[in-house]
Amino acid sequence: MHSGFIIDIINNNDIVTNIKLFVSDGLVDGVEVKVFNNDYDYNSLLLIAKTVGFSGNGILTDNLSIDNIKIVDDETIDIVKFDKILTDKKIYLNGTTKYICIDIPPKSISLLQLLPI
Repeated sequence: MHSGFIIDIINNNDIVTNIKLFVSDGLVDGVEVKVFNNDYDYNSLLLIAKTVGFSGNGILTDNLSIDNIKIVDDETIDIVKFDKILTDKKIYLNGTTKYICIDIPPKSISLLQLLPI
């Protein structure tokens, strides 16, 4: 299992847009994800999620408008509020039934980090 990642999420839409990371069909039109490590793109991270998964110990963002995430773990959904950083929250992503949902503000670029364990 891989531990953590850092991405930029770009919302080119005029409205708040909900995305699902990292699950098939999780991105909608007008939203891009750029990976800080140039060796990978979004599809590469999705493949990693599906094959070995990601684990983290929380979420960090640079966008104050992102103040909650929805953590989906099979059939359990946990909505967590936070202020720029959420720590001590185990998060697992497997590309299918374990993922996170985030509302991205309109016309924005937001850094998002899954904090390593």
